[in-house]
Amino acid sequence: MGDRDLAAKYNAKLAAKGVVDRKWIVTEGGALILVPTGKEQPDPVKQEDLPL
Repeated sequence: MGDRDLAAKYNAKLAAKGVVDRKWIVTEGGALILVPTGKEQPDPVKQEDLPL
């Protein structure tokens, strides 16, 4: 598995967890690093009780 494939796999795992504020990239030297995307992580939606 290449470095880009590994970064794509890790990014898919982050996306499945709902993480949008960071991602994995491959540098020219072949190192995997976690970098901010510039997007703000949304607040989790709180489930509210419905009135009876």
